[in-house]
Amino acid sequence: MIQKYDTEILKLKQKGYVGIKFFPHVFINPNDSLVAKKEFEEVKNGKAFSQITTLARYIYEKQIDIATKNKLVVAIHLGVWGDITDKSPSILFPIVKNHPNTIFDIYHMGIPYIRETAFLGKNYPNVYLNMCWAHDVSESMVLN
Repeated sequence: MIQKYDTEILKLKQKGYVGIKFFPHVFINPNDSLVAKKEFEEVKNGKAFSQITTLARYIYEKQIDIATKNKLVVAIHLGVWGDITDKSPSILFPIVKNHPNTIFDIYHMGIPYIRETAFLGKNYPNVYLNMCWAHDVSESMVLN
């Protein structure tokens, strides 16, 4: 399955794609290959796939590895809309640390978690902070 995804990512890169995009909520789950394998067997046997599982985390980690190998940017949405509790930059610290050769583009400056997002960007040279939409959400938060 991962090899097929690797091939598909390469095709997209050849078409001009420069990155892949994620939401951080899946990284809340532990990265445990044994649990992921068990969940994969359950999905193969008819259980509905949920994006908030250890299997999803395992797949995301593999996608990050594939993106890195293909020199693609990994864009991650943080904060901004809806229930922001699963979009905190603190979720990403271990991910960024474990993928030092990956270029991360962090969207929306993590609003409302601007300080935590700034700390993420300051301490990891492979993290780029993207302010897209941040000024529309809260101009005062961005300027302070």
